[in-house]
Amino acid sequence: MNRRVLLIGTGAGAAAVSLGSRSFLTAAREATPVADLASPPANARVFELLGDQVYLEGVAYDPGSNQVFVGSTTDGTLFQGDLDTGDVTILSQGDPNRTTAIGLKVDDAGHLIVAGGPTGSVFVVDAASGSTVAQFSNGLGADATFVNDVAIAPNGDVFATDSFNPALYRIAAVDLETGGELTSFVEFGGTAFEYGEPGTFNANGLAITEDGSYAIVVNPSSGRLFRIDLQGGEVAEILIDGESVAFGDGVLIDGQILYVVRNQLSLIVRLELDAAVENATALEAFTDPALMFPTTIAFANERLLVVNAQFDRRETGDPALPFTVALIDIPPVAPSGTPVASPGAIPVEDATPVS
Repeated sequence: MNRRVLLIGTGAGAAAVSLGSRSFLTAAREATPVADLASPPANARVFELLGDQVYLEGVAYDPGSNQVFVGSTTDGTLFQGDLDTGDVTILSQGDPNRTTAIGLKVDDAGHLIVAGGPTGSVFVVDAASGSTVAQFSNGLGADATFVNDVAIAPNGDVFATDSFNPALYRIAAVDLETGGELTSFVEFGGTAFEYGEPGTFNANGLAITEDGSYAIVVNPSSGRLFRIDLQGGEVAEILIDGESVAFGDGVLIDGQILYVVRNQLSLIVRLELDAAVENATALEAFTDPALMFPTTIAFANERLLVVNAQFDRRETGDPALPFTVALIDIPPVAPSGTPVASPGAIPVEDATPVS
């Protein structure tokens, strides 16, 4: 087995660990029923990464190559996994510019788009070679910006959220390889999307409707959803009937169905949007025994890739190793189609959302 050495960590605390090709471990798990949740899948394939400080966040899937990409929040390392063989390799080490990797997406041209968190940047990386093609920066200090998630419109334009700076950024498809300034498409000041106090996480997960009409953004602190018209820039709240999306992180859209990851509860909420994207009905929440503080999700071969960030264990320094990405089944929609409440919901005021 070919092995590589990867430095995971920061400063003097960085630890050298051996990284080689890892495989998906298919483990038949006896599902533990959870009251009021869809039945968890019986099997999950677990994508393992070596390193005791990886703390993954984003995930992207390329159906053409059957490759999955994940990023480390600790040092910006990008990993690449092959869903055919299960092998995992380093695509690109972090560097002084890309010191962290948050949300990820891959486009049809082979660009891996990386949200850079407190760097205030969006990075465009060649998904084949791992080389950085371009960097777009908003010029803000780390305490004023947290570029959190990215999404790609049908026309190839890239949009990005910022949890601290009240703006939705846009990079035109024709400019993706040029780099330069990361500019606002919409500024949320004076709109329905009100940001909280400085340091509060606001805009987080981002998805674009399949017709390219709207961007959908979740606010983890308020548990609210918003839509942004990608033609005129108008901002409106999407009213939710049923399950809250407080602690909402990654979002994923499939026609009129929207999936929202509630990280601190290890739940995925499934909602149905109306045709006008003005209202959402929460159908049910589901989970899986393999989930550990999940952050973001992506479709892969009719299943869900779910990142297990374990941010709840970051401050205490005791993550359950190895860090993993789980490939889980999507439960069928509950027959009743009526809104349900998940058990053990934590009141918004009792917890602080994490990116």
